Amino acid sequence: MHRFFYRFTFTCFILFSFSTQSRAVDSLAANSAFQFLDEPVIPRLVGMGYAGTAFGDGGFSFVNPAQPYLAERPSIQIGYSPMPGDLTVPFFEIAWITSDFFWGLHGSNYAINNIIPATEQGPDPTNPFSYSFSLASIDAGFTFDRGAVGVTVNGIQERIETSSRLGISVSAGGLYRIIPGKLTGGVAFLNEGTVSAFTYDVDVQGEREKLPRSGRLGLAYTDTIWRFPVNAACDAVYRDVGNGSYAAPDIVPRMTVPLGLEIWPTDNVALRVGKRINFETEVVNFGAGLRLRPLTFDMAFVVTQFQGDVEIKPTFGLTYALGAPMPGKSASVQKPPTPPVKPAEMPAVLPKNDSAAIPPAKPLLPAIIPDSVHAVQQPKDSSALKTPAVPDTAHGAPVVPLAPGANSVAPAPMDPLGVPAKVNAAAADSAKSDKPPR
Repeated sequence: MHRFFYRFTFTCFILFSFSTQSRAVDSLAANSAFQFLDEPVIPRLVGMGYAGTAFGDGGFSFVNPAQPYLAERPSIQIGYSPMPGDLTVPFFEIAWITSDFFWGLHGSNYAINNIIPATEQGPDPTNPFSYSFSLASIDAGFTFDRGAVGVTVNGIQERIETSSRLGISVSAGGLYRIIPGKLTGGVAFLNEGTVSAFTYDVDVQGEREKLPRSGRLGLAYTDTIWRFPVNAACDAVYRDVGNGSYAAPDIVPRMTVPLGLEIWPTDNVALRVGKRINFETEVVNFGAGLRLRPLTFDMAFVVTQFQGDVEIKPTFGLTYALGAPMPGKSASVQKPPTPPVKPAEMPAVLPKNDSAAIPPAKPLLPAIIPDSVHAVQQPKDSSALKTPAVPDTAHGAPVVPLAPGANSVAPAPMDPLGVPAKVNAAAADSAKSDKPPR
């Protein structure tokens, strides 16, 4: 935990050291095209209401430079967003992660073509022009036991017809797994930097401005409800727009609260819904995802309302996952762990010389009992002498009654194993002659 704060403090020091360059006078930068820095086009992030400070696997340029740490595996994503007003946004993003560090690339271009200029005499369709806002970002960071920190450098260009201006900014962020596999927290400081004045041919128009900065705090929670994996995310975002102008908060609210919910009804389908509370134009966000490894298709829609007009902003993306999942990274769809298999216990070995622990051996051949052994002791009553002989069902020989005055028959001699000696001798002779004993 101490390593996290030390490294994150060092990252923030680099970030704010960069911001010591000269500042411009107050201006309503929030009303310029740099509002696009608050408009991510990553479909999964959009469907979650832009709540991505501690959640997701895309959009590090917009929500948290440490976000690639949350990715399950390296990936490449491409997408397209046909927004209202003939605004089109193609984009791509690459995130590469290892056990110790990560890096990423992002590129997007917000463009409107065939704009008809207007003068005091009216529209002039013979001289259309175009507008574009381009963002290129490079991201890098390192990981530790339960978290990560990252830094993003953004290059920005805004162009209107032949006039353009350039900007550069730095963002920093961190992530920490508060409860591994359940609760994750994130913090980020975004877009510390400036943009140059417009240049028209060789003429400089306007003054340099600082970019609209923002700070974010977020939590993301993962659990299973009725056997369905669920992800919930909540952010608190402060936007430092307007460069201190008192009119800016009346136009663009400074504090917003993005919320998002994602549920996986099956291993391949995800449903999402979200909303940016206190955002000036948005009503609700929703989206879905279809995952067929290694490809994932995501789409999202934003219902917007501005001055009574309701419109829908769609965005679509296709992600290709590279390689196997990183160790220790949990997939979006969680599965119960397999219980460990215990090795079978070996039976205890009895001592060789302990005769008490060895049960008595049994004869290998069935004992053959001679007919004389079947003679049993008879009562002294004389009436018992008149009882006829009873056939011996086991050997077919009659049982001979005892003679008067005889009490018993002497038992046959036994060997140490309890088998008559005569029987064992007969069995031994039979084994030598290959004949059954008699």
